[in-house]
Amino acid sequence: MNIKTQSYFVTGTDTGVGKTVITAIIALHLQSRGVNVGVMKPFASGCDWRNGVLVSEDAEFIKRSCKLELTLDEINPVRWEEPLAPLVAARRANDLSDYWTTALYVYEVLRARHDTVIVEGVGGLLVPIAERDGKILTCVDLASTLALPVCLVARRTLGTINHTLLTI
Repeated sequence: MNIKTQSYFVTGTDTGVGKTVITAIIALHLQSRGVNVGVMKPFASGCDWRNGVLVSEDAEFIKRSCKLELTLDEINPVRWEEPLAPLVAARRANDLSDYWTTALYVYEVLRARHDTVIVEGVGGLLVPIAERDGKILTCVDLASTLALPVCLVARRTLGTINHTLLTI
């Protein structure tokens, strides 16, 4: 297609609500319409060690489901082992890298190569990801920095109306 279309940021009311599945469904739908889609989950915690490398199950699922030719590093450039909020996981892993900038750079690379890029957040909108100049950066900051409209995923359980309205 080679026509730049809108990219999207997928977030949820909280962790485990199905963001990865919805991200894959959106990507598959766009692919079925001939759109060259890139998908990324910039940050992931709770990753597993495989052959000396941390791997996100979500990134593997996205790659496999969407039959992407992207590497796992492109889909998920920043990973931590402990299943914690990214900022907490990074601090506990003594990760002093500028991983925020790394994620933004990978997004720009994908955006240049694809008609659209679906970006999956981590946890809910206010999950702390990084700290810069004394300010805690969250998924809201990521979506805002990338200037992406947000797709909100919510559970089908009791309490969802409250979580959804608080997120909105």
